Amino acid sequence: MSRDGARFALAPCVRGEAEVLTLAADPPGRGRCPDDTDEVVRVGRGRTACVRAFLEPHPGRAGAGGGVLRAGDCVALDGRERPCTSSSWYGRAVAITGEADACPAATLDALALRDGVVCLGRGGNVLAEGMCVAKPGKGVVMRSAIAGVPCSSPRAWARVTSFGTSARGCPQGSDRYLRARGAFRPVTCLHLVSK
Repeated sequence: MSRDGARFALAPCVRGEAEVLTLAADPPGRGRCPDDTDEVVRVGRGRTACVRAFLEPHPGRAGAGGGVLRAGDCVALDGRERPCTSSSWYGRAVAITGEADACPAATLDALALRDGVVCLGRGGNVLAEGMCVAKPGKGVVMRSAIAGVPCSSPRAWARVTSFGTSARGCPQGSDRYLRARGAFRPVTCLHLVSK
């Protein structure tokens, strides 16, 4: 394949820029494109081509923002892959699974996809134990609306002590908790640092 402006066209491999690794449904489901796919290109109604560039850079490399979503990639809140060098991502994938219960122990948050779940670890805007947060608005909020801040900041309101599925699981020393709508572990347990 060779690039013709913003489109791809079939070309002999000696003049091409990329090769088609396989054809898949549009959009391709989880595991339908090979791991080294750099880009997914629509080639017709209901079909896409999983494409690999002949030369560097390979945008399908983990963290580069293109290709197939995999461990090491950065994702936005809508579950779409973003380059880790951009500022528009929410979290870094530690795994892609069929359901949230299958996420590894290092998972701090998870995002639902059309055909699976992105398990997110440290990085981006994903909260982790020991981090401080600013005071959010009242009521149930989205986990992404709970803003992490440096603990030395005058905006630091509380430190995250743990995450869970119910407030009863908060560890001793937790003063408050926040319930986040749509979160992997919806309860964020907190110890107040500013009263």
